[in-house]
Amino acid sequence: MADHTHIEWTDATWNPITGCTLVSEGCRHCYAATLAATRLKNIPSRAGLARMNAAGEAKFTGEVRFNEQWIDQPLRWRKPRRIFVCAHSDLFHEAVPDEWIDRIFAVMALAPQHTFQCLSKRPERMQAYLSDSATVARVAALVYISRHGQRDNSVDERALSGGPGRDNLADREAARPGRDAGRRLLSGRDHIAMPASSGGVSNAGRLPTGLRHDGSVEDNDIGAQACVGGDERAYTCGHDYQSQGRGEGEQSAGELGVSDDERAASPRAGCFVGSASSPDRLETPEDEVDGSGCAANPREASERRARDRHSRSIRNEDECNQRDLHRQDLDARLNWPLPNVWLGTSVEDQATAEARIPHLLATPAAVRFVSAEPLLGPVDMDAILAPDMGIYALTGIRSDGSGPSGFSQGPRLDWVIVGGESGPGARPMHPGWARSLRDQCQAAGVAYFFKQWGEWAPALHDPEHDGYILRQTENVGQFDSWKATVFDPNRLEGVNWRRLGKSRAGRLLDGREWNQMPGVRA
Repeated sequence: MADHTHIEWTDATWNPITGCTLVSEGCRHCYAATLAATRLKNIPSRAGLARMNAAGEAKFTGEVRFNEQWIDQPLRWRKPRRIFVCAHSDLFHEAVPDEWIDRIFAVMALAPQHTFQCLSKRPERMQAYLSDSATVARVAALVYISRHGQRDNSVDERALSGGPGRDNLADREAARPGRDAGRRLLSGRDHIAMPASSGGVSNAGRLPTGLRHDGSVEDNDIGAQACVGGDERAYTCGHDYQSQGRGEGEQSAGELGVSDDERAASPRAGCFVGSASSPDRLETPEDEVDGSGCAANPREASERRARDRHSRSIRNEDECNQRDLHRQDLDARLNWPLPNVWLGTSVEDQATAEARIPHLLATPAAVRFVSAEPLLGPVDMDAILAPDMGIYALTGIRSDGSGPSGFSQGPRLDWVIVGGESGPGARPMHPGWARSLRDQCQAAGVAYFFKQWGEWAPALHDPEHDGYILRQTENVGQFDSWKATVFDPNRLEGVNWRRLGKSRAGRLLDGREWNQMPGVRA
């Protein structure tokens, strides 16, 4: 994870999840797998996630890892920036549980100053996740709890303030709201209590233990069925259980959820916590007397107080949840899809474009984009029609097949990124493929971003010299023509390539950079 990156179309990377699996030819020389198997192989977030095979290629093992220490990083970045999410993984990998994705979307909702760019080669799962009303419910609950939960001071303030170099008081105070929200997401405190076997999120359409409301209100109104790891503590909107004098490892009767006969005795020998008249006062058995003035049985008094506390906690929860979780102006109600989240899919040729782009078009998103990197073949966007939607990818024009009157506007692509492959084993990108996508985007009014040529810079054989002279098609960095590797040394006409490396090959297409962004034409 880095606050700065060399990826041209983003400003920073955020890797709360690492690890992945090869799914198509575009993954063959994955830079993330190479880093995890070499330079970063001893780093805890990457150790064991990738290995070098017999052919000398780095391959992911299929394990994915949640990096708890980085989950709140965007909340500590004050300056707005574009953030590439899970640059070393796939957020929608089949091994990533919904609970992890929920937490990441909650952080993105809590950081509206940033623009988050989520790129996946698994758009079918992305479509299912973003289209599910239960997803909105879970994320909304996490956002609400993070904003309104009690402040938890158990996390080291220095770690949450950004570490060394952030000693300016004004900076710390300005970043405090983000740190407080991140502290709750990190610590697991003040979260909705969930059964230990639930894995953190209830998907059964029921509100979890510790969060109840009148059955007449629909569960999915705010969808408070969520939890973010850590301690299981019922969220009661400020009506906290009395815990004074509680022994180590003990819970109140309301938290235990046991029957009357199973209720625990006194939290501490010879002392009871609170009463209906004085909930904060420590009382002794002698304070409880029967009608004759004699002291009541201590165990009976303890059980009675446990029942009273349990009844009060339920009433408080019911009142709190009905008042706060279901009012129309609840600020945890999300604008879905999140307006600061861009969703994209990676393609490398016509086959992967036709398989993946229709799922992206069917996914609710503020911005939809395609990354054609590494581009390994031509892509004709006009041939991509979302099934059951009748929508053309670049224009978003929907046709019902009834003729000229049957056209309407549907979801469309907002941005296309094109780039060649870099690194060991890289394959060249034909300049015609990059130009074709640029021309298609220009005709449809879609932003086009040319990222790089990659390892191989295109060149043309000069026919005036019988093809023996190879001239670069773009201005490139200085190189020795006698030492530079030629992709096909036997070719004497048409396009060929010299291996100059990403930096020297540059990112000019027809003599200029193409840095268009959604909503911005440059």
